[in-house]
Amino acid sequence: MFNKKILDQLIIETDKNLSKLTDLVLIGGTALVVKYQSPRATLDVDTYSKITKELQEAWKKAEKTVGVKVPLSQSTIAEGPYEMETRFTLYRDLKLKNLKIFVPEPADIILMKVPRFVGKDRDDIKHLIKEYNIPHKALLKRFLDEMGHVIGDRNTLVSYYVLAIEENYGKDIADAHEKSINSK
Repeated sequence: MFNKKILDQLIIETDKNLSKLTDLVLIGGTALVVKYQSPRATLDVDTYSKITKELQEAWKKAEKTVGVKVPLSQSTIAEGPYEMETRFTLYRDLKLKNLKIFVPEPADIILMKVPRFVGKDRDDIKHLIKEYNIPHKALLKRFLDEMGHVIGDRNTLVSYYVLAIEENYGKDIADAHEKSINSK
Protein backbone atom coordinates (compact mmCIF):
# COMPACT_ATOMS: atom_id res chain seq x y z
CA MET A 1 0.00 0.00 0.00
CA PHE A 2 1.30 3.44 -0.94
CA ASN A 3 0.58 6.64 0.95
CA LYS A 4 0.87 10.30 -0.02
CA LYS A 5 4.51 10.57 1.05
CA ILE A 6 5.60 7.70 -1.21
CA LEU A 7 3.46 8.86 -4.13
CA ASP A 8 4.77 12.43 -3.84
CA GLN A 9 8.35 11.10 -3.88
CA LEU A 10 7.59 9.08 -7.02
CA ILE A 11 6.01 12.09 -8.70
CA ILE A 12 8.99 14.31 -7.86
CA GLU A 13 11.49 11.73 -9.11
CA THR A 14 9.46 11.09 -12.25
CA ASP A 15 9.48 14.82 -12.96
CA LYS A 16 13.27 14.87 -12.69
CA ASN A 17 13.46 12.13 -15.33
CA LEU A 18 11.32 13.92 -17.92
CA SER A 19 12.81 16.10 -20.65
CA LYS A 20 9.56 17.72 -21.84
CA LEU A 21 6.17 18.79 -20.53
CA THR A 22 4.01 15.77 -19.80
CA ASP A 23 0.44 15.64 -18.49
CA LEU A 24 -0.73 13.02 -16.03
CA VAL A 25 -4.37 12.91 -14.88
CA LEU A 26 -4.66 11.05 -11.58
CA ILE A 27 -8.01 9.44 -10.80
CA GLY A 28 -9.59 7.21 -8.19
CA GLY A 29 -7.75 6.33 -5.03
CA THR A 30 -4.56 7.95 -6.27
CA ALA A 31 -6.24 11.35 -6.65
CA LEU A 32 -7.80 10.92 -3.23
CA VAL A 33 -4.48 10.09 -1.56
CA VAL A 34 -2.34 12.67 -3.38
CA LYS A 35 -4.72 15.65 -3.57
CA TYR A 36 -7.73 15.11 -1.35
CA GLN A 37 -6.03 13.97 1.88
CA SER A 38 -7.62 10.55 2.06
CA PRO A 39 -6.30 8.68 5.08
CA ARG A 40 -6.15 5.45 3.10
CA ALA A 41 -3.35 4.23 0.89
CA THR A 42 -3.58 2.88 -2.65
CA LEU A 43 -2.16 -0.16 -4.44
CA ASP A 44 -1.46 1.50 -7.77
CA VAL A 45 -1.57 4.73 -9.72
CA ASP A 46 -4.50 4.96 -12.09
CA THR A 47 -4.51 7.63 -14.73
CA TYR A 48 -7.15 8.92 -17.10
CA SER A 49 -4.48 10.08 -19.54
CA LYS A 50 -2.38 8.13 -21.98
CA ILE A 51 0.98 7.05 -20.61
CA THR A 52 3.71 7.97 -23.04
CA LYS A 53 6.82 5.87 -23.45
CA GLU A 54 8.91 8.66 -21.89
CA LEU A 55 6.58 8.87 -18.89
CA GLN A 56 6.67 5.10 -18.41
CA GLU A 57 10.50 5.12 -18.50
CA ALA A 58 10.68 8.13 -16.15
CA TRP A 59 8.31 6.35 -13.74
CA LYS A 60 10.42 3.16 -13.77
CA LYS A 61 13.57 5.18 -12.98
CA ALA A 62 11.70 6.94 -10.17
CA GLU A 63 10.64 3.58 -8.73
CA LYS A 64 14.28 2.51 -8.58
CA THR A 65 15.34 5.78 -6.94
CA VAL A 66 12.56 5.67 -4.32
CA GLY A 67 12.93 1.91 -3.80
CA VAL A 68 9.32 0.87 -4.45
CA LYS A 69 7.35 -0.60 -7.34
CA VAL A 70 4.03 1.15 -7.83
CA PRO A 71 2.06 0.10 -10.92
CA LEU A 72 1.23 3.04 -13.21
CA SER A 73 -1.58 2.33 -15.63
CA GLN A 74 -4.19 4.01 -17.74
CA SER A 75 -7.63 3.04 -16.52
CA THR A 76 -9.58 1.40 -19.30
CA ILE A 77 -12.94 1.49 -17.51
CA ALA A 78 -13.02 4.92 -15.87
CA GLU A 79 -16.33 6.60 -16.48
CA GLY A 80 -17.31 9.89 -15.00
CA PRO A 81 -19.42 12.91 -15.70
CA TYR A 82 -19.46 13.80 -19.37
CA GLU A 83 -17.88 17.24 -18.91
CA MET A 84 -15.39 16.32 -16.17
CA GLU A 85 -12.36 16.87 -18.40
CA THR A 86 -13.23 20.58 -18.57
CA ARG A 87 -13.00 20.72 -14.77
CA PHE A 88 -9.68 18.92 -14.21
CA THR A 89 -7.55 21.03 -11.88
CA LEU A 90 -3.78 21.35 -11.80
CA TYR A 91 -2.17 19.82 -8.72
CA ARG A 92 0.17 22.51 -7.42
CA ASP A 93 1.30 21.09 -4.09
CA LEU A 94 4.67 19.98 -5.47
CA LYS A 95 7.25 22.00 -7.38
CA LEU A 96 7.45 20.21 -10.70
CA LYS A 97 9.22 21.29 -13.86
CA ASN A 98 7.92 18.98 -16.59
CA LEU A 99 5.20 16.85 -15.05
CA LYS A 100 1.78 18.47 -14.97
CA ILE A 101 -0.50 16.57 -12.61
CA PHE A 102 -4.25 17.05 -12.99
CA VAL A 103 -7.06 15.69 -10.85
CA PRO A 104 -10.84 15.65 -11.22
CA GLU A 105 -12.96 17.77 -8.90
CA PRO A 106 -14.28 15.99 -5.78
CA ALA A 107 -17.86 15.82 -7.15
CA ASP A 108 -16.57 14.22 -10.35
CA ILE A 109 -14.57 11.62 -8.40
CA ILE A 110 -17.70 10.82 -6.40
CA LEU A 111 -19.66 10.19 -9.58
CA MET A 112 -16.78 8.17 -11.04
CA LYS A 113 -16.97 5.88 -8.00
CA VAL A 114 -20.75 5.37 -8.08
CA PRO A 115 -20.85 2.82 -10.96
CA ARG A 116 -18.66 0.35 -9.05
CA PHE A 117 -19.66 1.26 -5.47
CA VAL A 118 -17.61 -1.30 -3.53
CA GLY A 119 -16.42 -0.75 0.06
CA LYS A 120 -13.44 1.49 -0.66
CA ASP A 121 -15.50 3.52 -3.14
CA ARG A 122 -18.13 4.11 -0.48
CA ASP A 123 -15.44 5.18 1.98
CA ASP A 124 -13.94 7.53 -0.60
CA ILE A 125 -17.34 9.06 -1.39
CA LYS A 126 -17.99 9.63 2.32
CA HIS A 127 -14.56 11.23 2.76
CA LEU A 128 -15.00 13.63 -0.15
CA ILE A 129 -18.52 14.68 0.83
CA LYS A 130 -17.52 15.27 4.44
CA GLU A 131 -14.16 16.95 3.89
CA TYR A 132 -15.12 19.06 0.88
CA ASN A 133 -18.72 19.86 1.84
CA ILE A 134 -20.17 18.72 -1.49
CA PRO A 135 -23.77 19.97 -1.83
CA HIS A 136 -26.18 17.16 -2.65
CA LYS A 137 -27.95 19.37 -5.20
CA ALA A 138 -24.71 19.76 -7.14
CA LEU A 139 -24.32 15.97 -7.30
CA LEU A 140 -27.91 15.55 -8.47
CA LYS A 141 -27.53 18.17 -11.21
CA ARG A 142 -24.30 16.61 -12.42
CA PHE A 143 -25.78 13.11 -12.26
CA LEU A 144 -28.82 14.16 -14.28
CA ASP A 145 -26.88 16.24 -16.81
CA GLU A 146 -23.68 14.24 -17.24
CA MET A 147 -24.07 10.57 -16.36
CA GLY A 148 -26.43 9.39 -19.10
CA HIS A 149 -23.56 7.94 -21.16
CA VAL A 150 -22.30 5.52 -18.48
CA ILE A 151 -22.22 1.96 -19.78
CA GLY A 152 -24.05 -0.71 -17.82
CA ASP A 153 -27.44 -1.24 -16.31
CA ARG A 154 -29.04 2.16 -15.71
CA ASN A 155 -31.18 0.85 -12.83
CA THR A 156 -28.08 -0.39 -11.01
CA LEU A 157 -26.34 2.95 -11.53
CA VAL A 158 -29.37 4.83 -10.16
CA SER A 159 -29.60 2.44 -7.21
CA TYR A 160 -25.95 2.92 -6.31
CA TYR A 161 -26.25 6.69 -6.68
CA VAL A 162 -29.35 6.85 -4.46
CA LEU A 163 -27.65 4.63 -1.87
CA ALA A 164 -24.58 6.90 -1.88
CA ILE A 165 -26.84 9.90 -1.30
CA GLU A 166 -28.74 8.13 1.48
CA GLU A 167 -25.54 7.07 3.26
CA ASN A 168 -24.20 10.62 3.22
CA TYR A 169 -27.23 12.94 3.31
CA GLY A 170 -30.07 10.82 4.69
CA LYS A 171 -33.13 8.98 3.42
CA ASP A 172 -35.32 12.02 2.77
CA ILE A 173 -32.77 13.61 0.46
CA ALA A 174 -32.10 10.26 -1.24
CA ASP A 175 -35.83 9.80 -1.83
CA ALA A 176 -36.03 13.28 -3.36
CA HIS A 177 -33.07 12.53 -5.64
CA GLU A 178 -34.63 9.25 -6.75
CA LYS A 179 -37.89 11.02 -7.52
CA SER A 180 -36.03 13.64 -9.59
CA ILE A 181 -34.14 10.96 -11.52
CA ASN A 182 -37.27 8.92 -12.20
CA SER A 183 -39.16 11.98 -13.44
CA LYS A 184 -36.57 12.60 -16.20
